[in-house]
Amino acid sequence: MSLFCLVHGPYLSTWSWDLLTQEMEARGHQTVAVDLPIEDPAVGVAQYAEVVSEVLQGFEDDVVLVGHSMAGLIIPVVGSQRPVPQLVFVAGLIPHIGVSSLDQFYDEINPNLLKAIGYDPPEADKFEQFQDKPNMFNIEF
Repeated sequence: MSLFCLVHGPYLSTWSWDLLTQEMEARGHQTVAVDLPIEDPAVGVAQYAEVVSEVLQGFEDDVVLVGHSMAGLIIPVVGSQRPVPQLVFVAGLIPHIGVSSLDQFYDEINPNLLKAIGYDPPEADKFEQFQDKPNMFNIEF
């Protein structure tokens, strides 16, 4: 059977996979949940991919990478560094070739969502708070 490597999104940790892990293991699958250093603002996609790769050292090639949310940016990087039969995106950011993830995020976000969360300055067409995080959101595939 395959090993399912579960990579969480922002503001989460390995606990976010607890119910899925229990269910998958009850059905005979092997799982490993990776704990990303999300508390460090200097860490970006490349470093997160290194963390995942380190966790996977010693496992055979039959690893399915599962990424939630922002981890959709991480699992393709890991998948480019080792053979993986499958990438699974769970409500994930799916990278577009040749487009930075920050630009993609701006293009895809629903303006009504911004208003719903209280972000509606008339002159703002981008999230300024992400401008200082080039490691995370300005990676280009």
